Amino acid sequence: MGLRGRENAVAANLKLLDKKRTMIATALATKPRLLLLDEPIAGLSPAEVKESVDMFKKINGELGLTIIIIEHFMKVLTELSSRMMVLENGRSICIGVPVEVSKNEKVVECYLGDSYA
Repeated sequence: MGLRGRENAVAANLKLLDKKRTMIATALATKPRLLLLDEPIAGLSPAEVKESVDMFKKINGELGLTIIIIEHFMKVLTELSSRMMVLENGRSICIGVPVEVSKNEKVVECYLGDSYA
């Protein structure tokens, strides 16, 4: 998980990315069949976002673990996802592959704005 050398550190003193790694490692220690992450990219620098994306790909690839990510950062979602679902007010407005979802008229209108289209 990229935490080598920090085994004796107090979690409160870790940088944000290492705190997030610790939480994910804790979840993985239970040997889940599914990993649900709620905005795991929030507050991270661009370099840390890339590290996180690589970590999620590694978890998925090496452990074969399905990961469901709730996130607002579309670039991360399109890079990580094989399928996406976009919700508006708790209702599904689009489900599909990332390229299709990101071009969906309702998704663009609700979340991405005209400049994205």
